[in-house]
Amino acid sequence: MYECLLTKEWQEEGSITQILVSRRSFGKIAAGVFLVDLGCLGVKNAFGSLFDTQREYRQLRGGMMANQDMIAADINLVAKIIREAIVYAKELGFKPNRDYRDAKIVLGDADPDACDVPIPLGGKEGKPFFVAGPYDDVDLIVAKLTRKLGPDGFHFLIPMGGDEEVLLLDE
Repeated sequence: MYECLLTKEWQEEGSITQILVSRRSFGKIAAGVFLVDLGCLGVKNAFGSLFDTQREYRQLRGGMMANQDMIAADINLVAKIIREAIVYAKELGFKPNRDYRDAKIVLGDADPDACDVPIPLGGKEGKPFFVAGPYDDVDLIVAKLTRKLGPDGFHFLIPMGGDEEVLLLDE
């Protein structure tokens, strides 16, 4: 493992970003990036990339580090976070992003069961908590949650515009 980074505040409600990197024997850096929603949707986005140089990789890493505080993390913890988020989301009727299959290669032989850190799933009152992102189909997701859990079975938050404007709806 070359490097494994995790959003510092990963245990708080909302989405987290994880960067997993593995140095390959042929000198390139393989990176997998995962945007994980522990509150509802699981793996919302993912991609894998192969970098010829450390400089190219550092550009990706630098951009992500500029947007959020990241910390070094154990690969088994990261694998457990991803696995638990996927299982939780599947119970709600959501699948991981299609690019997850390619990105997960960097997890290698990580063992989620070797990690004893509890992974917080859902939101208040143990109910799913959907935080709408800019590319989410809010109507579709809310309809799916309503069918699965009923109108009072989940909470959601919809950003309304500016950085501080949100609409918190308790369904």
